[in-house]
Amino acid sequence: MYIELFLLDNALMDLLILRLAAAMRGTRLYKGRAALGCFTGALYALWAACWPPAGCLAAKVAFGLLLAMALSPRGWRDYGLGVLCLFTAAFLVGGLAFALAMATGGRIENGAVWGGIPLRTALVTALAASFLPRAIRRILRRKKLGMVTLTMLQDGKRRILAGMVDSLKQCQTPQEVYDRYLQITGYCKCCVDC
Repeated sequence: MYIELFLLDNALMDLLILRLAAAMRGTRLYKGRAALGCFTGALYALWAACWPPAGCLAAKVAFGLLLAMALSPRGWRDYGLGVLCLFTAAFLVGGLAFALAMATGGRIENGAVWGGIPLRTALVTALAASFLPRAIRRILRRKKLGMVTLTMLQDGKRRILAGMVDSLKQCQTPQEVYDRYLQITGYCKCCVDC
């Protein structure tokens, strides 16, 4: 394996873990801190690969405590919550990667997990999928931003109209809103008033 691919794989895994931890915590992940955390995580993985004692459990926990700073804590209690979310995300993502490797015909050899498909492909797919919820929320928020629902009761009949805010901005009185409603729906005044 090339060293740059090794570093990229570890940086992508760290980014995935940080995004998941930030989502669990209900806060935003800042790009600069995320990039610094991913870079530091890739260097730690390289250090642990070159010097085996750096890969012991105590060193991993210490690095996790350092990586939790990328979640921008606002105090000790928030930092503790960030650490908890980070380790939970690491266990979830690590378990998912292990399960994916084993399900695709992978094997464990010399303490390393070898996947049946290139794990890099799975990591890039998971990373891309982790950005989808935000994009979908943004699209839905933009769609709702320009819409207004108007409910009118007339002669015991309930009429609901969803329209663009721009089309109702010029209306200043209820009569103008009613006239605009007739114009948008295509009803004539005599049909509605009957």
